[in-house]
Amino acid sequence: MRKRVISFLIVSVMIVTALSATFIFADNSADAGILVKGTLYTFEEKSDYLIDEAIEKKTIEDEIIGYGKLVVYGDVVSGTKNGVLSYEVKTGNLRICYQYNDDLLVASGYNLHLTEDKGQKVNGEKIGEKIKKGFIQLQISKDMINWTTVKQITDAFEKTPIETDELYNTTDVELVNGCYYKLTVAYKTEIQTGTKKGLFGHEQPVYEYRKQLEEYVFYAYDPMGVSINAPTNGTTYRLGKKIKVEHEGYYKEMDLNSNDVHFGWDIGDFFVSGYTKTENKDGTPVFLKNFGDKVVLWFNLKQNIDKLNGKSDLSILHDDAGYDKVLETPKTDLGRGVLIVRKTDYQNIVQTPVIYTNYLEANTAFGADTKVQLFEEGDYEVSLDYGILNDKIVDKYSYYKISFKFSVRNGNSSVFIRDIQSGNTLPNKAFTNNGFKIDLAGSKYLKVEVKRDIYVTGSDGLTEDTAFNHVSGDGMEYTQEGVYTITVINEYVTAPTTKKIYVGNEGIVKAHVVTGKSISEIQSLVANGATIMDDGTIVIGSQTYAPVEGTEKDITSDADITETNGNTEETGQGTENVVNNKGNNKSLITVIVILLAVLIIAISLGVVLVFKKSKSKRSIEVQK
Repeated sequence: MRKRVISFLIVSVMIVTALSATFIFADNSADAGILVKGTLYTFEEKSDYLIDEAIEKKTIEDEIIGYGKLVVYGDVVSGTKNGVLSYEVKTGNLRICYQYNDDLLVASGYNLHLTEDKGQKVNGEKIGEKIKKGFIQLQISKDMINWTTVKQITDAFEKTPIETDELYNTTDVELVNGCYYKLTVAYKTEIQTGTKKGLFGHEQPVYEYRKQLEEYVFYAYDPMGVSINAPTNGTTYRLGKKIKVEHEGYYKEMDLNSNDVHFGWDIGDFFVSGYTKTENKDGTPVFLKNFGDKVVLWFNLKQNIDKLNGKSDLSILHDDAGYDKVLETPKTDLGRGVLIVRKTDYQNIVQTPVIYTNYLEANTAFGADTKVQLFEEGDYEVSLDYGILNDKIVDKYSYYKISFKFSVRNGNSSVFIRDIQSGNTLPNKAFTNNGFKIDLAGSKYLKVEVKRDIYVTGSDGLTEDTAFNHVSGDGMEYTQEGVYTITVINEYVTAPTTKKIYVGNEGIVKAHVVTGKSISEIQSLVANGATIMDDGTIVIGSQTYAPVEGTEKDITSDADITETNGNTEETGQGTENVVNNKGNNKSLITVIVILLAVLIIAISLGVVLVFKKSKSKRSIEVQK
């Protein structure tokens, strides 16, 4: 009996532990996924899936009543916009997944099952191929009126019987502009309802047919991106010009003469906004950003891509096998124009290019001025590669690119000196016993020099000596006693930032740093009866020597900035909100853990009472 009780207790604890893990980790993290609500329309057999002709309409919510379910994965906050679901994407992008199994595909007979649809229209629109066993289409739009198809699959459930992977990953361009997404899933089902006599008396199955369409619509956006409006009167800088190239790698330049179809007009313009000042380094523009600046690259599409330069025979062609030799992209289906952005970071590491395929077609969904990306510090290469189809001539195809480079730098020399123990910012001419850490607030291209002076006690009092003078960097810590002079240099800023910090508790040195007076002068004042206060000020009689007015102060403070993805940006109460949310999560977890602990104790007490009762019963039986 005792062994059984112990086993029961162990199993109970394991169950409760598993439950607690489930509660604690079942949050709205990116891995959990969010089920997107949709609408299921049912049609008669011969319908073209016209929504207005649906014979039944249902809401797709928690349970699967269609073929599958739409799930999005990402770091998001849910809401609504214009009557549809919206997702504020806090970091990264969204993974859009339409997940399904093969239950309807493999079923047959009197069980509802999938059948082939030979139609080529969905909601009245021609799709170019037969639907067959399942049609999946993902479209994007800026206004829910003009939709651009970014993904389309026919015979989807036959080609991929079971699907759990992503259908599509959102792009930076979509999120910084704010984008509506519409997923349409169409398929035909049948179910046997009986039999009938055939031509030669054989029994033949009788089927009932239905067509179904699932539609999901939601909005996703980067809050920082959508808060930026197209520049009107602000400063902008145009980048790049078109050149004609060979198709192979969009690399070798060709002559663009007056006979060329692209002569005398442009597909569009790239320009940058949100900077304070521009510099030029080796022919490359450098955009300097200060606190509050958001450097944005824009593209202004000037043409109807199906009627270039007003001519119906000129259009942007679909390049299904292209690559960029300079930016080293793989050969792939580029769609109708491809935009490529490659960054080199402060460590001179060339990152994998970000590739926006079908860029010119997708751009039509966003209006005239489209945000390409928000840029942090770094060096960037950008190229828009596209081809033109000319229906009037035999050699129909010609290829072009607009490419350019630029750099982004912080336009200040700000540095935060943080106390190692408390993390608080130490102002210029401060002192600490704990040591300090250098925080460049996300600026990666600043040069930092640190000089340490030490003071040795001799027969003449304290004498100064330089212990070292060396280059430093972000995150470096200093704990040895001494007076440190930190100099921060920005090659684009004339005056460096200099701060002096004392690590230690020697009164005279402290007063030297705080008041700016020389060691010998302070020693003389002390010899004449001066007192050095705890804050480093010097008092002699009725006179007080405090920090000199007008000495350098911090350009910024912790209240002014926060670090986000390597950018130094202005902040209001965003950081506070994050902290509060974390506190709420911790409080919830604490409550759950306490409740689970109470449950464990209750189970244990119950088992003990049962055990005692059983033992008492056995004792009575023995006495009898």
